[in-house]
Amino acid sequence: MTEKVKTQIFEPFFTTESKGTGLGLYLAKEICDANQASLQLWST
Repeated sequence: MTEKVKTQIFEPFFTTESKGTGLGLYLAKEICDANQASLQLWST
């Protein structure tokens, strides 16, 4: 995963797939934030 992708991964409508909407990780993070939980990206 490139650094550019890492900085954009939770942005709405960001996707690297041709069929994706780019909303999955964005919505997951928003739901976590609304419920005082956290969602983090760990890349090795």
